[in-house]
Amino acid sequence: MSSQKASIFSSSITTITARGGRASTSRLACTSSKSSSRDNYTKLSRANFFRVSIPSVMLLLISPNNNNTANAAEELMKHNEQASTFYQDWPNAQPSDIIAFVTTKATKGDPKSILKAMDEFWTFYPTYNLGKEKQEILRDVERECKPIKLIEFGTFLGYSAIATMDESRENGTLEDPEFLLVCVEAEPLHAEVAVTLLEYAGFDESKVKVITGSANASIPEVKRLLKGQVSDQVFMDHCKPCLKPDLVSLEEAGMIQKGTVVIADNVIYPGAPDFLAYLDANGYTTELKEAPFEYDRSVWDKSWTKKDDAVSVSVKL
Repeated sequence: MSSQKASIFSSSITTITARGGRASTSRLACTSSKSSSRDNYTKLSRANFFRVSIPSVMLLLISPNNNNTANAAEELMKHNEQASTFYQDWPNAQPSDIIAFVTTKATKGDPKSILKAMDEFWTFYPTYNLGKEKQEILRDVERECKPIKLIEFGTFLGYSAIATMDESRENGTLEDPEFLLVCVEAEPLHAEVAVTLLEYAGFDESKVKVITGSANASIPEVKRLLKGQVSDQVFMDHCKPCLKPDLVSLEEAGMIQKGTVVIADNVIYPGAPDFLAYLDANGYTTELKEAPFEYDRSVWDKSWTKKDDAVSVSVKL
């Protein structure tokens, strides 16, 4: 992120630039419901808009333009050759079409193979999704902070929820009897896919629950499921204009405490300046972790250029 872009924020919001594909190390003062105030080191770095499926003819029209290496051209040719049969074998007319692909390509009970299959599917059908790089940002925070009570707004087809559950199993928090991830997805067809893929990954509803509805309207049910306890982590990947009001509603519901980590995607593009300003003015320390905008529209829009983006990681002080 350029210094010019970073300058729109006050000094309490820090921009972290990835070096060599990894984030620089930074201190994050998160707490979980199982620990008092503590410092954690973390390497910090989706959006619930309409999704677009790209017909094969559009992808096959892509040609390398400026500054592409020979390797990139070879990869494009290979991709286009695969596309000639992929769309016939794996249509994407409705959200549930990804299930057949994942259950064919990925191993049941292996979350990482499921995430890999979803990434592969979206290579041919570009869409808004968390993606590999931002997934690592999320996992890094969870690895260090080890949250027990988690909320996710904007679950889509379950990619980020599967990543969170996998990381929680690896870091040991999934075994905590109080562990619970509550996911909220506005579109019922998306929520159904998320539930199916979470189950295929080996996670049951005793540890992860998916609610259908708008994030704000679902807050009372989220609070009920979490038994009125505050949340250790909130991941917000739904509509960008909803970030600020939904965070305020969580605060008013008593679900944010000192040490709660609030993570939000796409805060630079499409952008959420009011959300970032609210964080800055209301007792949060925030770091912006640079990561490219995940949806490459150049597949179908030749005027499209890559967009800078960032994930915000905030801690309530």
